[in-house]
Amino acid sequence: WRQALPRMLNRVVTERPARLPLRRLYVGTLAANYSCPGVLDGRAPCSAGALYGFSMDIVLWVVQNAGPVEELEDMEACAWARRFESEALRRRKLDARGLLEALRGEIGGAWAHPVKDPEHFEQCYKDRVNGCY
Repeated sequence: WRQALPRMLNRVVTERPARLPLRRLYVGTLAANYSCPGVLDGRAPCSAGALYGFSMDIVLWVVQNAGPVEELEDMEACAWARRFESEALRRRKLDARGLLEALRGEIGGAWAHPVKDPEHFEQCYKDRVNGCY
């Protein structure tokens, strides 16, 4: 989190101190365009399942307007983002600059998703400077 949060939020929160509550934020790992219908059909960027988050205004809207999900949760989250834009923002777009691109190295050392075995976990846990890479 020490690596990931600044990378995501510094792109979208420019005021210091930040004006709270944060609004219209969609942050995390940018989904590759083969894995997300929102990217494939040109609607908007979507997050991948390794890590993503919404600001509280979106979370409250989802709780009040979306039911339980049965599909892949990151694709459902993308659908929630599109519905929020359409219904709550009247077609304005969410601020998705906090979705970081893995292929450009924007998430290197910040994400724990690739940690799959105890040895790698131990390495990441002990490295408080560089993270998991």
